[in-house]
Amino acid sequence: MTKPDFDSILGTTLGYEGGYNPKDPSNKGIHQKTYDAWRTSMKLPKQDVRNISNDELKTIYKREFFESPKYDKLPHGVAGLMFDFGVNAGPGNATKVLQKIVGAKTDGVLGPNTQFAVEKFIVDNGEEALKERLYNSRIKYAQLRVQQNPENEQYLKGWTNRINSIRQKYSSKNKGLV
Repeated sequence: MTKPDFDSILGTTLGYEGGYNPKDPSNKGIHQKTYDAWRTSMKLPKQDVRNISNDELKTIYKREFFESPKYDKLPHGVAGLMFDFGVNAGPGNATKVLQKIVGAKTDGVLGPNTQFAVEKFIVDNGEEALKERLYNSRIKYAQLRVQQNPENEQYLKGWTNRINSIRQKYSSKNKGLV
């Protein structure tokens, strides 16, 4: 297993995250609520997410979207896909999709049973097969979000482009990138 390189994974995902979005509100993919909760946990006063520092951004992404959901325990390419999916849809939702693919209990927690199921899936089918199932499931997830809320139609093309770009980034055909 290729150990995941968080800095590389974060750099890829940040390439898809914009700046400040007043509709959410969020900045570089971090929502105001997430930022408030993190600053409170650090015993810091709340502040506007527009003022998030690069160090805070990296720390939040690493703790809340990489280590806490245990994506750091996955092979690099799968970890990158799951991290980006988790940033876009929430780690619990992304993990449930992974669990459905590998036949684990869909509780949104990447515990030892899910980890075992992932490893078994990779042994039985290969890492590329798992990544392919993740891509396809993520496209279906994006389409479902539009069905559930037609206002999301405006985002579907961007989500699809992002997923297709991520697919290329983490494909084993791109040696050195997986």
